Amino acid sequence: MYVYSFFRWCYRALDYYVFRHLSPQSQQALKAALLSIGRRLYPDRVIEVDSRHLIKGGSSPMNWMPPPLPEWARAEMEEIASQIDPLLDPQGDYGRQMEFYGIPTNYDWPGLAYAQLRNAVVGQPDVVLLVPWLKRGGADLGAIYFARALHDAGRSVLVIATEVEDSPWSRRLPDGVQFLDAGQHLAGLSDSERVTAMTRLLVQLKPDLVHIMNSRLAWDVVRKHGLAVRQESRIFASLYCDDRSEMGHPVGYAQFYLVDCYMHLTGVITDNSRNYKDWCAQFGVPASLFQLVGFPARTPVRTEEHASEVKRNRLLWAGRMDRQKRPDLIAQIAKALPEFEFDVFGASVVAGQGVDIAELKALPNVHLNGAFEDFFDLVQPEHLALVYTSAWDGLPTILLDAAAVGLPVVAPNLGGIPDFLSSDQMIESAGSVEAYATWIRNLAANPDLWQQHRERGLEKAAAERSWAAFVAAVEGVNGYLAVADGQPVALAAQTPVPLVVRT
Repeated sequence: MYVYSFFRWCYRALDYYVFRHLSPQSQQALKAALLSIGRRLYPDRVIEVDSRHLIKGGSSPMNWMPPPLPEWARAEMEEIASQIDPLLDPQGDYGRQMEFYGIPTNYDWPGLAYAQLRNAVVGQPDVVLLVPWLKRGGADLGAIYFARALHDAGRSVLVIATEVEDSPWSRRLPDGVQFLDAGQHLAGLSDSERVTAMTRLLVQLKPDLVHIMNSRLAWDVVRKHGLAVRQESRIFASLYCDDRSEMGHPVGYAQFYLVDCYMHLTGVITDNSRNYKDWCAQFGVPASLFQLVGFPARTPVRTEEHASEVKRNRLLWAGRMDRQKRPDLIAQIAKALPEFEFDVFGASVVAGQGVDIAELKALPNVHLNGAFEDFFDLVQPEHLALVYTSAWDGLPTILLDAAAVGLPVVAPNLGGIPDFLSSDQMIESAGSVEAYATWIRNLAANPDLWQQHRERGLEKAAAERSWAAFVAAVEGVNGYLAVADGQPVALAAQTPVPLVVRT
């Protein structure tokens, strides 16, 4: 027995430190030989029959791929989704969570992944922010804002990125905030094993506060082990808006997780006063669970160039080249306004949501410029306005940036946009090319109106969306930072706080 245990330990050590770095072909040849020897020496213990099941690639424990969902099952689910329950859409969140079940052949990897994660964390942080990654996006910027506010308040902050993606914006975190790229350590695990490893990390770290900001893995942890995590930690989540599937069904974190997780949450932080009401009506969750924290604008910038009389015959569009942001609509608007030049900045960010921009490329008055780093660098004196298009939204941070730099904005009346823009800056029908064109031509023909929009944006950015206002809002979130007798505030002890819109 002891000899077998020793041989097994040697194999696992070689597997982790040597075999995993070899090509799949070399791994299979070596492991086939070792498997043959093992079956001869210990026929009652070595039950694996195929060496391919022991091969670990760079991103998955095994090169073997599970079978796809059968077509008959997919067809039935699509029919049920269209007639009864949209959550059963096989292309939606629920469908993508289904996975083939097979008997595990190796149980060491989750423990090794947890050990790597724990060893990478210095000390025991007060706050853990869980994000999928940190790269261009309003939610990512919001996570950086929260990390900064908590750090400035004297909290020890750890930001954990849970997906296998680059996080170029991690360099924007304040000095002293730890950043852990957990996605790389968890890449070789199954979904359930990733949940187990992350749960163990949170339970062992025992932070006072866990804040989920768009991390699917973190939501899975709360759904499966929320009771364990909340024994030592207050759990908050940020929710902004639903996404939409290609079939038009609402999808996203609220749709897929809120019903199963809300009883474990101390609260939900949102950036707008509209979308949470739909979730309360749809799922029956209490409105008192939601509290508003509006993201801050950058320090307003007044320039003489913008205040001077120049020919403003250019329009600016900047955002993700993804389905949500409607780059197809800006192409139609550019067609309707041939007298204006359009400076278009952006690149696809969300996997599977990129759109064909051939029409934009073909327009003579559209200038495609690719991805951008800083919105302030894009704005020129010749720009008349920021044209914002979207199919659904929370409150886009790029609108705050435009206001802070003194650039008028036109945007659709949806999501949380009315929390910041006035009615004369919004298009009631989000897809109306004619309404956009009329608004833009009217602004171009009235310099005084342009100046009014500019001044209004600068004032709102300075007064209502200042950093001090954001910090005060964070401090005012019920249960976010508060403790009672050294213990986390229990959800049942919360006093419902009405959602107050700061506009």
